[in-house]
Amino acid sequence: PDLPLVVPLFPLSSALESTRAHTDRGTMMNMAVVRSRQLLVSLVVLISAAVPANAFYLPGVAPHAFKKGEEVSMKVQTLVSTETPLQFDYYQLPFCQPDKIHDLPENLGEALAGDKAHTSAFGARMRVNEYCKTLCRKKYTPQEMEEFQDFAILEY
Repeated sequence: PDLPLVVPLFPLSSALESTRAHTDRGTMMNMAVVRSRQLLVSLVVLISAAVPANAFYLPGVAPHAFKKGEEVSMKVQTLVSTETPLQFDYYQLPFCQPDKIHDLPENLGEALAGDKAHTSAFGARMRVNEYCKTLCRKKYTPQEMEEFQDFAILEY
């Protein structure tokens, strides 16, 4: 079958030139953005390479060198589960507790994660081996045992 011949009402060459000019401007702008990003990355790499660094530090976690026999303070934190997004305070369950529970200061990461640290009745000394020390003796009610079981099932 014969197809009808369609003749554009405007010159084809001017339409192509207009499209090409628009594309060239867009390409040039994109290239300028890419070049400025490359320059920025190069500048950051150059500056970071110029400043010598030989330290490692995590905010809120300052290194401490313990001496033999020095007491290592233990803390307890929020109970979290892989099965549920709910978090519980450690001492909400009937665990052995110290005489007085103190809230410990938290770093930014702990604050953002919602972790709450408390003092613990657990004790340890650096490079001192101790086996099977009794922390406390407690008699649990059937209701408390069921509560422990529920937390264990939910993987706390």
